[in-house]
Parts: sequence; C-alpha cells; structure tokens
Amino acid sequence: MSDQETKWYDKKGLVAVLCVVFWPVGLYGLWKSNVFPKSWKIGGTLLILLAFIMIVNAAGKKSGDSPTLRQESASAPASSASQASSGYQSDPSGQQSLSVQQIFEDTTNWSGNRLFTGYVKKFEIPKDAMGQGDKVTIITVGYDNKSIDIHLNNPIWSDAYKMNDQISIQAEIAMIGKSYATGRGDVFTGPVKVMPWDASMKPKVPSIVTVDDYFGQNMKLGSAPVTLVGQVAQKRVENNQLWIQLGSSGGTVQGEMAKYKITDQVKEQYSALSVGDKVAFKGRFNMEVGGTGYFTIEEIILNPPY
Repeated sequence: MSDQETKWYDKKGLVAVLCVVFWPVGLYGLWKSNVFPKSWKIGGTLLILLAFIMIVNAAGKKSGDSPTLRQESASAPASSASQASSGYQSDPSGQQSLSVQQIFEDTTNWSGNRLFTGYVKKFEIPKDAMGQGDKVTIITVGYDNKSIDIHLNNPIWSDAYKMNDQISIQAEIAMIGKSYATGRGDVFTGPVKVMPWDASMKPKVPSIVTVDDYFGQNMKLGSAPVTLVGQVAQKRVENNQLWIQLGSSGGTVQGEMAKYKITDQVKEQYSALSVGDKVAFKGRFNMEVGGTGYFTIEEIILNPPY
C-alpha cells in the first residue's frame, strides 16, 4: 500500500509525533490505527496521561501558587448518571444540546462535532515564568468518573465560570473508551435546549448485531453481552491470545480470545476460518474507540444462521 493510500493514523511515525506535539489527536490516531497492537495502545495512553499529570504538577510547583489544575469539589450538582438531564437550565427556543450523561450512557457513539452541556469539573490555567495566568485553555466537563477534556481554540477568562457551573461547549470530540473523551472546540454562550435524558431512555441492546449495523448505526454497546456477526478480514495467533478481525466499510472489530479459553474445538474452528467467511462471536466489547472496537470472544459460531 502506498503512502497516498495509507490512512494517516496507520503511519506509525506520524502518530508518534502527534502523541508528543498534540496528544488529543495523537491519542485518537493511536486507538483508530490498525498497525499498533492493543498493548501498545494501552501503554501509550497511560504514558500520555502520566506525562500530562507530571507537566501539570510541575507547572503548579514552579508557579509557587495554587496548581494550574483546579479539582472538582465533592458536591457537584447533578453529577451522577442516575440524575436526569432535566436538572439543567434549558431554553425551549435554544439550540439543541446533548447532555454529558447521554454522551456516556447512551448506546450511540457520539464522537464527532457536538454541542453538549454539563458541569465544570476541572480547569487548566497555564502560568508564565512570573507565575501569572488568567486564561483557561483546557476545561473538563463530566460526572462521577466520566469526563470530557476540551482544548479551547479561544481560551476564556479564569473568572468566566466557577467549579460546578453549568456550561455548554461546541467541539469535535473523540470517545476514548467508556469513561473518557477528548476534543477541541469552544464554549457556546448562546441559549441551549438540553435534550431530555435519563437511564430509562437508554435503548435496549439487541441480542444479535452485525458489524455493518454496529458501524452504520454508530452504536456504542459498552459491556453488554451480545452476539456479533460479520466477515473475517484478518486472523492471527499471539503468545497469549488469538485474534479474529471482522471488517466493515465503517470500521473493524478486533475479536480476541485469551489463551486459557482456547480449547481443541476453538483450535479447529480457528483453522477452518478463512478471510471472507461469515462468523459470529458471543461475548462483549471491552473497548470502543472511533472506527475500531475490541471484543472479548466467549464463543465462536461458524456459518451462523443469522
């Protein structure tokens, strides 16, 4: 495959550079890439987060003042997934907005350009050599252990919002796993109509899903048990697991089965599979990132009737 045909996120060197100079895009490319094994993706993510924390802590110590990262207080209002989005201030004539609860709890993958509303969880205010700083460059919106980090194109004054204030943001976001998203955008200051949402509105996860429907309908199924049906795109065996990749025009699902689950029957099934064959997996997703899903296989079904 030529460089012209290779997707940017499948170029290892470019993704590595982006992870250093602009980590949100680099992290997105790392997880979307088909050329990095899962162990590299997890390790790279942990290294980036560790470096980010170290930089923030170092900046706080050098300033001789309070840290640049302000932590969420313990009494954030409506910060639980169990609380409905009706707790937000909403204008019926405003622009329609998602709630952060719906972004994380819904079965739809909301990656993309979105207007969403939530409560301020953290600020980052860079300080100069004199320990001065008054503009917020990164703002975190979230609840419980779920958060969306937004790098602001247009930084805002540090006194524009307080911790736990309601805020709306228009941004291009990328979901990174079940409890974290990152992106770039700006604070939306116009009126918003927050879409109603509570746990009772979450669609029921279907028992059988095709890979084409999974990507075509922009699904996000979390850890719910499901039977996944698709065509084999690749397969390989590693030291501790076997991989069977299911392909679709919208993305790929990496099916993985741990070594201790590989029985003689599984070995026969794996040997019988060829690229292009239809197959079904019983199991659940362990990670869903952009156009790539990672699926833990509990059972393989050859020539499925559905």
